[in-house]
Amino acid sequence: MDDKHPVIPSPRRGRSGDDYRFPAQALGTPYRSENDDTFRETLRSRQRVRVYREYNDPVYRREITLAQSAAPPGLGVHYELESDGETEVSTGPTDTASDRASSASVTARHGSVDRLSRPVTYSRHDQHRVSELRAVRAQRERGGVSMADLRRMAINTVYDFDRANIHPLVDKHDFVMAAIASFPKGEEAWWTEVGMIIERRLTRFHQKGDFADLFGLETTLRFGITFTTDHEAPYQIKHSASNTHQLSVLTSCEAFKAYSCYQNHLYRQLAPQGFARSAAKVAELVTRGIAFPAFESSVFTTCEISFCDLPSITRRNEDAAYDTMELISVFGDYDHTKRGQLIFWDEGCMLEVVPGATIAIAGGSLRYSFVDVALHETRMIFRQFCDARVLRWVEKDGRSDAEWEDFLGPKKLGEWQENRDASGAAGLKSFSKLRDIEVVL
Repeated sequence: MDDKHPVIPSPRRGRSGDDYRFPAQALGTPYRSENDDTFRETLRSRQRVRVYREYNDPVYRREITLAQSAAPPGLGVHYELESDGETEVSTGPTDTASDRASSASVTARHGSVDRLSRPVTYSRHDQHRVSELRAVRAQRERGGVSMADLRRMAINTVYDFDRANIHPLVDKHDFVMAAIASFPKGEEAWWTEVGMIIERRLTRFHQKGDFADLFGLETTLRFGITFTTDHEAPYQIKHSASNTHQLSVLTSCEAFKAYSCYQNHLYRQLAPQGFARSAAKVAELVTRGIAFPAFESSVFTTCEISFCDLPSITRRNEDAAYDTMELISVFGDYDHTKRGQLIFWDEGCMLEVVPGATIAIAGGSLRYSFVDVALHETRMIFRQFCDARVLRWVEKDGRSDAEWEDFLGPKKLGEWQENRDASGAAGLKSFSKLRDIEVVL
C-alpha cells in the first residue's frame, strides 16, 4: 500500500467503534424488475416456511432424539416430512472445519459427522440443478460448451452500469430487493488495492485451510455465530486448529475489516430499519457474553468464504433471516466484461460484477448464482448474513419451541401465533423504497 491509500488505522476510523467510516453514496440507475410480485410473494413464502418449521417440524421442536448416523463420513441423516412430499429435511453432516456451508441442494460433504446440525430444507428442483452443473462441468473438461454459454442462450442482456454508483434492483412497488456497488465514493484506487490484499490472503488460506467441497463446484467455509438443536444457545462455529489460525489472521487483517464495515455501511444505507433490528439482536448476544460476530461492531452473525471458478451453485440463502440483508463481496482475477456475471434467475437479469464489487440481497428472497470464470482465472466470494436461527433464539429469549409455549400459555400463545403469521407483511417494512434511500443518501 502507498501512503495515500493505507490499509492501516487511518482517518477513516471513527469514535463509534466502527473500524472505518464511509461517506454516503449516490444511487445510480435502478434496474426495475419485470417479474412484479417476486419480492413480496417470496417474503410471504419465506414466512410460511418459517411458521411451518416452528410448529410442525419435530426436529426443530426437539421432540425426537436424533441417533448417530450409521452412514459413512460425509453423508447426512434424512427425515421425510409427511405433509410435504416435495421437500426433504437433512440434519446435515458437519465437520470440524465448517458448519453447514450453504442452503444449496447438497447433502454430502467431506469430513466426519461429529454433531448433528439444525435442519435445512431443499427443493427437488435444486437437486436437478446440481446434476445439470455436474454434466456441464464434465462437458467443459472435455472442451465443450461452458455454463456461461448455456446461460447466455436464455439470458442475453448483461447490465453494465456506471461503476461509480450503487445500483438498486427494485420491484414494481419500488422496494429495493438488491443492489450492487463497486467501491466507496471517491476511493476507487484505495479500494482496488484493498481488494488485491484480500485476494492474496484468501489464496493463501485456500492453499492451507480445510474446506467443505460442494460436489467439486465450490469449496466453502463458514465462521462466526450459529445455533443448532444440540446446543442450548448460539455459539461460535468451531474449526480445526489450522483453520482457526488462518481465520484469526483474516479477521485481524485491516483490509478484511474495511470490507466488513463497508458491507455494514451498505446494509445501513439500504435498509436502516432492518439494520437497527439486526444490530439490537446481535448486541444482546454480545452484552450477555453468549457469542460474538466475526468482526467487531458488525451486525451480521455469520460469515462465509467460498472459492468457485466454475458456475456457482444456484442458491436462495434459506439460513438468512427473511427480514434482513445478505451482503456478498467478490474478489479475484478475471475479465468481468466477459465472465463472472451475477444472475438473478427469477428476475431474468444478469449483472456485470467487477472484482471487488459488493452485492446486497434481501435475505433469502432471490435465487442467484455466478457465471463461471476462465480456467486461468480465479474468483473468491465473501458473504455476511444474519442467521435466522440465531435471531429467532434471541426473539424467544433463549427458549425452545416447547418452552416458549409453556411460558406464554394457551391464550398468549394464540395471540403470538397470529402476530407471527402476519409478520411476513411486517417484514417488508424492513426494506426501503427507492425514494427513501435517495433521501438518506
